[in-house]
This record gives sequence, structure tokens and C-alpha cells, in this order.
Amino acid sequence: MGTELRYDYDGVNVFDGGSDFRYVDLKSLRYNSFRVASVEYSLETGYQVYLHPDKVKKKNVFEDIQESINGRFLIKTEDMSSSSSEADYATVNFFLPYKSPLIEGKLYLFGGFTDWQFHKDAELTYDYEKLGFSAQIFLKQGFYNYQFVLLPNNSKVGDVTLMEGNFFETNNQYTIYVYHRPMGSRYDQLINITSILAHPN
Repeated sequence: MGTELRYDYDGVNVFDGGSDFRYVDLKSLRYNSFRVASVEYSLETGYQVYLHPDKVKKKNVFEDIQESINGRFLIKTEDMSSSSSEADYATVNFFLPYKSPLIEGKLYLFGGFTDWQFHKDAELTYDYEKLGFSAQIFLKQGFYNYQFVLLPNNSKVGDVTLMEGNFFETNNQYTIYVYHRPMGSRYDQLINITSILAHPN
């Protein structure tokens, strides 16, 4: 107001730090990368990639994942010369051991490759024999970040903390939108967008 800036927001302005994203490297289907347990091929099913089982992150131990690209993905192949036209596809098998099914909501794979949405194709189902959640996702060769996110019943907002934990040390990317409503105007004008990568350490 005039030359005075007022910070009088009375809503909730503290939010979870979350946790670094998990990753899977599918740039080559000729060898097993660090997260890949095996790669199988048949004419009937094509490539099947089986990942090492994931784990629920410990609530009190922060894991600094150097391969985190903040939830995004990169289409790339090391098996051919052109990633844009020769990258292959594979069905990727995810598994998260967990002692019992969830009754408070559904569990999803979540990230840029799901367009940050809770897609039915990315929903995990509980395997009572293996005691854990599994999902099969058809992906193009590349590098992918992901998280296991709970979508509570009757909610549109996911809970990342149940499986991933919540840590202040997490490196997060924030986007700040600055709006201004000129005197006499009836709408807010977007005047600036800034993205920053926060490193708490």
C-alpha cells in the first residue's frame, strides 16, 4: 500500500519438505543399471524390466539422491544413435514391500512421467502373496524420477510423506509467481515468474 509492503497472510504457509525422488535408469536395455534387477525379452511381451524392490524410506534418515532431477524424466537411449526416433519401449515392473494393504487410500507412482496426475495406469495393487505393492508401467527408454504417493480416500491432494518421509534437507525446486493489481483494475496481473532450487545445506 503506497510504499509499504504488508505480510499479513493468515493462512497456512508452512509446507512439507518431502524427500528426494527415486530414480530408474532405462537408457540401455542391454545391461542392468544400478536399480535394474533384470531385463527380459520375448516376442509376445517385448522388453520386461524388473527393478530391485524399493523400500519405505525411514522416517528419521535422509537419503541424498544424487540422481534426482526433481521428478522429471529424460527420453534417451544408449543402445542406438538417435534417442528421438530409435529409443525402445519396455514394461517396467515396480515393487514396494509393505506388510499390509492400505485402507485409507490408494497408492500411485507419481512424477513428471505421469504428468503429475493420479492416473489409473500408475496405481499400485497389493500382492498378498509377496506382501507388497506392485505396478507395471509401459515406458520409453530414458531416465525417470518417481515417488510413491498416497491419494487418501475422498481427496484430490496426495500424501507423499507416508512412503517417502519428510525432511528439511530435501533439495526442492520452487516456482514463485508474482501478481500485481494496479489501482482501479479488476484483475491480478502476472508480472514475474522465478524458479529457484533450494539447497538447505
